Amino acid sequence: MKKTSRKRQRRGASAKKSASAEKYLTFYIDGQLYCIPTSQVVEIIRIQPMTFLPNLPDYVKGVINLRGKIVPVIDMRLRLHKEE
Repeated sequence: MKKTSRKRQRRGASAKKSASAEKYLTFYIDGQLYCIPTSQVVEIIRIQPMTFLPNLPDYVKGVINLRGKIVPVIDMRLRLHKEE
């Protein structure tokens, strides 16, 4: 029985270790640190030519064409209700 409980303890410890080892994409806005779990990040791309569209919320700066898919460009400062 001791062997079984030790195996269970090891499994539980590794689950805790992997949960606490999650990685984050971090960025600052107005000196305040924000983070997003990397599991929620699809990709990071270079700045691309943007098409501006009328009648969008202030925080949507326009759209880009990313490999044939139209993707909105969001100003996170404005989305989080910070001044520009």
